[in-house]
Amino acid sequence: MEKPPEKKPPQMVNLEHKHNYVGGSFAYKNSSKKGKRLDPGNLRELVLMTRPGQASKMSIALPEEDERAGTFPQHNTNFKNQDDDQILHTDEYVKTLELIPSRTLDPYAHLIDVPNLEKAGFKKRVCSMTKSRLDKIKEQFSHLSDFAFNQMLDIPRPDKRDFNVWYKKLTKGNQVIIAYLAEKTKQTNFVQVIQYDEETRVRGIKHCTFDNGEPLVINETLVDEYGNLRQIAHLGAKGESMFFNSVERFDDGTVSWIITDGKLTGAAILDSKGKIAFIQEEINSSTELAARNLGAEEVIDGEWTGKFSIEACNGESSPVQEAFKTKVRKQINQIIDGASIPGLDPIFWI
Repeated sequence: MEKPPEKKPPQMVNLEHKHNYVGGSFAYKNSSKKGKRLDPGNLRELVLMTRPGQASKMSIALPEEDERAGTFPQHNTNFKNQDDDQILHTDEYVKTLELIPSRTLDPYAHLIDVPNLEKAGFKKRVCSMTKSRLDKIKEQFSHLSDFAFNQMLDIPRPDKRDFNVWYKKLTKGNQVIIAYLAEKTKQTNFVQVIQYDEETRVRGIKHCTFDNGEPLVINETLVDEYGNLRQIAHLGAKGESMFFNSVERFDDGTVSWIITDGKLTGAAILDSKGKIAFIQEEINSSTELAARNLGAEEVIDGEWTGKFSIEACNGESSPVQEAFKTKVRKQINQIIDGASIPGLDPIFWI
Protein backbone atom coordinates (compact mmCIF):
# COMPACT_ATOMS: atom_id res chain seq x y z
CA MET A 1 0.00 0.00 0.00
CA GLU A 2 1.41 3.37 -1.06
CA LYS A 3 2.19 5.87 1.63
CA PRO A 4 0.08 9.01 1.18
CA PRO A 5 2.09 12.11 0.25
CA GLU A 6 3.07 14.30 3.16
CA LYS A 7 1.30 17.61 3.47
CA LYS A 8 3.60 20.58 2.97
CA PRO A 9 3.53 23.17 5.75
CA PRO A 10 1.69 26.37 4.86
CA GLN A 11 3.73 29.14 3.26
CA MET A 12 4.71 31.72 5.86
CA VAL A 13 3.84 35.28 4.94
CA ASN A 14 4.51 38.61 6.57
CA LEU A 15 1.19 40.40 6.97
CA GLU A 16 1.47 43.91 8.37
CA HIS A 17 -2.00 44.50 9.78
CA LYS A 18 -2.37 47.87 11.47
CA HIS A 19 -5.98 47.55 12.54
CA ASN A 20 -7.38 44.76 14.67
CA TYR A 21 -10.93 43.46 14.28
CA VAL A 22 -12.24 41.25 17.07
CA GLY A 23 -15.69 39.73 16.79
CA GLY A 24 -17.56 36.51 16.48
CA SER A 25 -17.18 33.68 18.99
CA PHE A 26 -13.64 34.49 20.07
CA ALA A 27 -14.50 34.85 23.76
CA TYR A 28 -15.46 31.74 25.71
CA LYS A 29 -16.38 31.30 29.34
CA ASN A 30 -14.04 28.91 31.11
CA SER A 31 -16.65 26.86 32.95
CA SER A 32 -15.42 23.65 34.54
CA LYS A 33 -19.05 22.74 35.38
CA LYS A 34 -19.75 22.09 31.72
CA GLY A 35 -16.44 20.37 31.19
CA LYS A 36 -15.24 22.95 28.67
CA ARG A 37 -11.59 23.86 28.72
CA LEU A 38 -9.47 26.00 26.45
CA ASP A 39 -6.06 25.14 25.09
CA PRO A 40 -3.61 27.17 27.24
CA GLY A 41 -1.53 27.74 24.10
CA ASN A 42 -4.35 29.81 22.63
CA LEU A 43 -4.95 31.95 25.68
CA ARG A 44 -4.17 35.62 25.32
CA GLU A 45 -5.17 37.05 28.67
CA LEU A 46 -7.39 36.54 31.67
CA VAL A 47 -9.87 39.21 32.74
CA LEU A 48 -12.21 39.44 35.67
CA MET A 49 -15.87 39.92 34.79
CA THR A 50 -17.96 41.13 37.75
CA ARG A 51 -21.69 41.12 38.33
CA PRO A 52 -23.67 42.18 41.38
CA GLY A 53 -22.61 39.81 44.13
CA GLN A 54 -20.57 37.59 41.83
CA ALA A 55 -17.23 37.51 40.03
CA SER A 56 -16.13 34.98 37.44
CA LYS A 57 -12.96 34.44 35.45
CA MET A 58 -13.12 34.78 31.67
CA SER A 59 -10.60 33.45 29.19
CA ILE A 60 -9.96 35.20 25.87
CA ALA A 61 -8.88 32.84 23.09
CA LEU A 62 -7.63 33.83 19.64
CA PRO A 63 -8.62 31.93 16.49
CA GLU A 64 -6.02 29.83 14.74
CA GLU A 65 -3.78 31.64 12.29
CA ASP A 66 -5.44 31.98 8.89
CA GLU A 67 -3.40 29.81 6.52
CA ARG A 68 -5.30 31.08 3.48
CA ALA A 69 -3.37 34.37 3.42
CA GLY A 70 -2.33 34.99 -0.16
CA THR A 71 -5.55 33.52 -1.54
CA PHE A 72 -8.56 34.30 0.65
CA PRO A 73 -10.18 36.25 2.15
CA GLN A 74 -8.52 39.64 1.78
CA HIS A 75 -4.95 39.30 0.62
CA ASN A 76 -3.27 39.01 -2.75
CA THR A 77 -1.24 36.04 -3.93
CA ASN A 78 2.52 35.99 -3.48
CA PHE A 79 4.55 36.52 -6.62
CA LYS A 80 7.20 33.82 -6.66
CA ASN A 81 10.21 32.91 -8.72
CA GLN A 82 9.56 29.40 -10.06
CA ASP A 83 13.26 28.48 -9.76
CA ASP A 84 13.94 29.31 -6.12
CA ASP A 85 10.38 29.79 -4.79
CA GLN A 86 11.29 33.15 -3.30
CA ILE A 87 9.11 36.22 -3.19
CA LEU A 88 10.29 38.60 -5.88
CA HIS A 89 11.21 42.18 -5.12
CA THR A 90 8.72 44.89 -6.02
CA ASP A 91 10.75 46.17 -8.97
CA GLU A 92 10.63 42.72 -10.55
CA TYR A 93 7.10 41.51 -9.97
CA VAL A 94 5.36 44.74 -10.95
CA LYS A 95 6.28 43.81 -14.52
CA THR A 96 3.96 40.81 -14.28
CA LEU A 97 0.97 42.72 -12.91
CA GLU A 98 -1.86 43.92 -15.11
CA LEU A 99 -2.67 47.62 -14.77
CA ILE A 100 -6.27 47.43 -13.51
CA PRO A 101 -8.28 50.69 -13.88
CA SER A 102 -9.89 52.18 -10.81
CA ARG A 103 -13.66 51.60 -10.94
CA THR A 104 -16.35 54.23 -10.54
CA LEU A 105 -19.33 53.71 -8.24
CA ASP A 106 -21.71 55.35 -10.74
CA PRO A 107 -23.08 52.12 -12.36
CA TYR A 108 -24.45 51.07 -8.94
CA ALA A 109 -25.84 54.40 -7.72
CA HIS A 110 -29.39 53.73 -9.03
CA LEU A 111 -29.65 50.12 -7.79
CA ILE A 112 -30.91 51.19 -4.40
CA ASP A 113 -34.41 49.69 -4.05
CA VAL A 114 -37.09 47.52 -5.70
CA PRO A 115 -38.65 50.19 -7.97
CA ASN A 116 -35.24 51.09 -9.39
CA LEU A 117 -34.24 47.44 -9.83
CA GLU A 118 -37.48 46.66 -11.66
CA LYS A 119 -36.97 49.73 -13.84
CA ALA A 120 -33.45 48.48 -14.69
CA GLY A 121 -34.79 45.07 -15.81
CA PHE A 122 -33.96 43.01 -12.72
CA LYS A 123 -36.00 39.95 -11.83
CA LYS A 124 -36.74 38.47 -8.40
CA ARG A 125 -35.71 34.97 -7.36
CA VAL A 126 -35.53 32.99 -4.14
CA CYS A 127 -32.12 31.40 -3.51
CA SER A 128 -32.08 28.66 -0.89
CA MET A 129 -28.93 27.62 0.96
CA THR A 130 -27.90 24.72 3.13
CA LYS A 131 -26.10 25.48 6.38
CA SER A 132 -22.85 24.09 4.96
CA ARG A 133 -23.10 26.43 1.97
CA LEU A 134 -23.72 29.40 4.26
CA ASP A 135 -20.71 28.40 6.38
CA LYS A 136 -18.56 28.20 3.26
CA ILE A 137 -19.57 31.72 2.24
CA LYS A 138 -18.79 32.98 5.72
CA GLU A 139 -15.24 31.64 5.40
CA GLN A 140 -14.63 34.18 2.63
CA PHE A 141 -15.63 36.95 5.03
CA SER A 142 -13.75 35.57 8.02
CA HIS A 143 -12.60 39.04 9.07
CA LEU A 144 -16.24 40.00 9.73
CA SER A 145 -17.80 39.32 13.11
CA ASP A 146 -20.89 37.12 13.28
CA PHE A 147 -23.00 40.25 13.77
CA ALA A 148 -21.51 42.02 10.74
CA PHE A 149 -21.89 38.95 8.50
CA ASN A 150 -25.51 38.42 9.57
CA GLN A 151 -26.20 42.10 9.00
CA MET A 152 -24.72 41.95 5.49
CA LEU A 153 -26.90 38.95 4.57
CA ASP A 154 -29.86 40.18 6.65
CA ILE A 155 -30.02 37.03 8.78
CA PRO A 156 -32.19 37.86 11.84
CA ARG A 157 -32.57 34.23 12.94
CA PRO A 158 -30.32 31.13 12.81
CA ASP A 159 -32.70 29.07 10.65
CA LYS A 160 -32.95 31.49 7.71
CA ARG A 161 -32.17 29.56 4.53
CA ASP A 162 -34.25 31.33 1.84
CA PHE A 163 -32.93 34.61 0.42
CA ASN A 164 -34.80 36.95 -1.92
CA VAL A 165 -32.43 38.31 -4.55
CA TRP A 166 -32.79 40.49 -7.64
CA TYR A 167 -30.73 39.55 -10.70
CA LYS A 168 -30.02 40.53 -14.28
CA LYS A 169 -28.09 38.53 -16.89
CA LEU A 170 -25.95 40.31 -19.47
CA THR A 171 -25.38 37.66 -22.14
CA LYS A 172 -23.19 39.90 -24.29
CA GLY A 173 -20.70 40.55 -21.51
CA ASN A 174 -20.96 37.13 -19.80
CA GLN A 175 -22.05 38.83 -16.58
CA VAL A 176 -24.67 38.30 -13.91
CA ILE A 177 -25.58 41.21 -11.64
CA ILE A 178 -27.18 40.33 -8.29
CA ALA A 179 -28.66 42.82 -5.82
CA TYR A 180 -29.53 41.86 -2.25
CA LEU A 181 -31.90 44.00 -0.17
CA ALA A 182 -32.64 44.16 3.55
CA GLU A 183 -36.23 43.15 4.29
CA LYS A 184 -36.79 45.87 6.90
CA THR A 185 -35.31 48.90 5.11
CA LYS A 186 -36.13 47.73 1.56
CA GLN A 187 -32.76 49.15 0.53
CA THR A 188 -29.83 47.40 -1.13
CA ASN A 189 -27.23 45.86 1.18
CA PHE A 190 -24.81 44.92 -1.59
CA VAL A 191 -24.52 44.20 -5.30
CA GLN A 192 -22.33 41.45 -6.76
CA VAL A 193 -21.27 41.41 -10.42
CA ILE A 194 -20.04 37.98 -11.52
CA GLN A 195 -17.81 37.88 -14.60
CA TYR A 196 -17.62 34.57 -16.47
CA ASP A 197 -15.26 33.52 -19.25
CA GLU A 198 -16.31 31.65 -22.40
CA GLU A 199 -16.10 28.35 -20.50
CA THR A 200 -18.47 29.68 -17.79
CA ARG A 201 -15.68 29.84 -15.21
CA VAL A 202 -15.72 32.75 -12.77
CA ARG A 203 -12.94 35.17 -13.70
CA GLY A 204 -13.91 38.05 -11.45
CA ILE A 205 -16.37 39.33 -8.86
CA LYS A 206 -17.16 42.90 -7.91
CA HIS A 207 -18.78 43.25 -4.49
CA CYS A 208 -20.30 46.72 -4.04
CA THR A 209 -21.28 47.54 -0.47
CA PHE A 210 -24.07 50.05 0.19
CA ASP A 211 -24.68 52.36 3.14
CA ASN A 212 -27.90 54.37 3.61
CA GLY A 213 -28.94 53.87 0.00
CA GLU A 214 -25.58 54.81 -1.55
CA PRO A 215 -22.73 52.68 -2.92
CA LEU A 216 -19.81 52.89 -0.49
CA VAL A 217 -16.93 50.84 -1.90
CA ILE A 218 -16.35 48.20 -4.59
CA ASN A 219 -14.20 45.24 -3.61
CA GLU A 220 -13.03 43.38 -6.69
CA THR A 221 -11.48 39.94 -6.97
CA LEU A 222 -10.21 38.95 -10.41
CA VAL A 223 -7.66 36.90 -12.27
CA ASP A 224 -5.53 39.34 -14.28
CA GLU A 225 -3.97 38.79 -17.71
CA TYR A 226 -0.86 37.26 -16.09
CA GLY A 227 -2.88 34.74 -14.06
CA ASN A 228 -2.46 36.58 -10.73
CA LEU A 229 -5.32 36.56 -8.26
CA ARG A 230 -5.91 40.24 -7.45
CA GLN A 231 -8.07 41.79 -4.71
CA ILE A 232 -8.60 45.53 -5.01
CA ALA A 233 -10.72 48.02 -3.08
CA HIS A 234 -12.18 50.73 -5.34
CA LEU A 235 -13.02 53.90 -3.41
CA GLY A 236 -14.46 56.03 -6.20
CA ALA A 237 -13.89 59.79 -6.44
CA LYS A 238 -13.71 62.33 -3.63
CA GLY A 239 -16.15 65.23 -3.83
CA GLU A 240 -16.21 66.78 -7.30
CA SER A 241 -12.89 65.23 -8.28
CA MET A 242 -12.61 63.43 -11.64
CA PHE A 243 -9.93 61.07 -10.27
CA PHE A 244 -11.06 57.59 -9.24
CA ASN A 245 -9.03 55.93 -6.48
CA SER A 246 -8.29 52.28 -5.64
CA VAL A 247 -5.94 50.59 -3.19
CA GLU A 248 -4.38 47.14 -3.03
CA ARG A 249 -2.15 45.21 -0.63
CA PHE A 250 0.25 42.31 -1.10
CA ASP A 251 1.40 39.65 1.34
CA ASP A 252 4.93 41.07 1.70
CA GLY A 253 3.59 44.33 3.15
CA THR A 254 3.63 46.18 -0.17
CA VAL A 255 0.69 48.50 -0.86
CA SER A 256 -0.44 50.17 -4.08
CA TRP A 257 -2.54 53.14 -5.13
CA ILE A 258 -4.36 53.23 -8.48
CA ILE A 259 -5.59 56.44 -10.12
CA THR A 260 -7.86 56.63 -13.18
CA ASP A 261 -8.58 59.95 -14.87
CA GLY A 262 -10.88 59.34 -17.82
CA LYS A 263 -9.09 56.73 -19.93
CA LEU A 264 -5.70 57.40 -18.31
CA THR A 265 -4.71 54.96 -15.54
CA GLY A 266 -1.54 54.79 -13.48
CA ALA A 267 -0.56 52.82 -10.38
CA ALA A 268 2.26 53.25 -7.88
CA ILE A 269 3.51 50.61 -5.43
CA LEU A 270 5.12 51.35 -2.06
CA ASP A 271 7.28 48.51 -0.79
CA SER A 272 8.24 47.74 2.80
CA LYS A 273 11.56 49.60 2.42
CA GLY A 274 9.96 52.86 1.38
CA LYS A 275 10.69 52.59 -2.34
CA ILE A 276 8.03 53.32 -4.95
CA ALA A 277 7.72 51.53 -8.30
CA PHE A 278 5.15 51.70 -11.10
CA ILE A 279 2.94 48.87 -12.40
CA GLN A 280 3.94 47.96 -15.98
CA GLU A 281 6.47 50.81 -15.72
CA GLU A 282 3.72 53.14 -16.95
CA ILE A 283 4.54 56.74 -15.97
CA ASN A 284 1.95 59.41 -16.68
CA SER A 285 0.09 62.11 -14.78
CA SER A 286 -2.11 59.50 -13.04
CA THR A 287 0.97 57.51 -12.02
CA GLU A 288 2.63 60.60 -10.58
CA LEU A 289 -0.51 61.46 -8.62
CA ALA A 290 -0.70 57.90 -7.27
CA ALA A 291 2.97 58.12 -6.25
CA ARG A 292 2.36 61.47 -4.55
CA ASN A 293 -0.51 59.87 -2.62
CA LEU A 294 2.03 57.33 -1.34
CA GLY A 295 4.53 60.01 -0.25
CA ALA A 296 6.50 60.77 -3.43
CA GLU A 297 5.82 64.51 -3.36
CA GLU A 298 8.61 67.06 -3.24
CA VAL A 299 9.35 68.65 0.13
CA ILE A 300 11.36 71.87 0.50
CA ASP A 301 12.19 73.25 3.94
CA GLY A 302 9.64 70.89 5.48
CA GLU A 303 6.81 72.03 3.21
CA TRP A 304 4.99 70.09 0.46
CA THR A 305 5.34 71.67 -2.99
CA GLY A 306 2.65 69.71 -4.86
CA LYS A 307 5.25 68.37 -7.31
CA PHE A 308 6.16 64.75 -8.02
CA SER A 309 9.51 63.63 -6.52
CA ILE A 310 11.53 60.86 -8.19
CA GLU A 311 14.02 60.98 -5.30
CA ALA A 312 11.29 59.95 -2.86
CA CYS A 313 10.49 57.00 -5.16
CA ASN A 314 14.10 55.81 -4.85
CA GLY A 315 13.89 55.73 -1.07
CA GLU A 316 15.76 59.02 -0.57
CA SER A 317 13.02 60.47 1.61
CA SER A 318 12.92 63.36 4.04
CA PRO A 319 11.52 62.82 7.56
CA VAL A 320 8.25 64.42 6.39
CA GLN A 321 7.97 62.01 3.45
CA GLU A 322 8.90 59.01 5.61
CA ALA A 323 6.24 59.90 8.17
CA PHE A 324 3.68 60.27 5.39
CA LYS A 325 4.61 56.88 3.88
CA THR A 326 4.11 55.22 7.25
CA LYS A 327 0.76 56.95 7.71
CA VAL A 328 -0.57 56.08 4.25
CA ARG A 329 0.53 52.46 4.62
CA LYS A 330 -1.48 52.25 7.85
CA GLN A 331 -4.46 53.90 6.16
CA ILE A 332 -4.43 51.43 3.24
CA ASN A 333 -4.09 48.50 5.63
CA GLN A 334 -7.11 49.73 7.57
CA ILE A 335 -9.15 50.06 4.37
CA ILE A 336 -8.25 46.56 3.22
CA ASP A 337 -8.74 45.02 6.68
CA GLY A 338 -12.19 46.54 6.89
CA ALA A 339 -13.20 45.70 3.32
CA SER A 340 -15.38 42.74 2.39
CA ILE A 341 -13.25 41.05 -0.25
CA PRO A 342 -15.42 38.24 -1.70
CA GLY A 343 -13.01 35.86 -3.44
CA LEU A 344 -14.10 33.98 -6.57
CA ASP A 345 -17.08 32.16 -5.07
CA PRO A 346 -20.29 34.20 -5.51
CA ILE A 347 -22.63 34.46 -2.54
CA PHE A 348 -25.59 33.55 -4.77
CA TRP A 349 -25.39 31.38 -7.89
CA ILE A 350 -27.82 32.35 -10.65
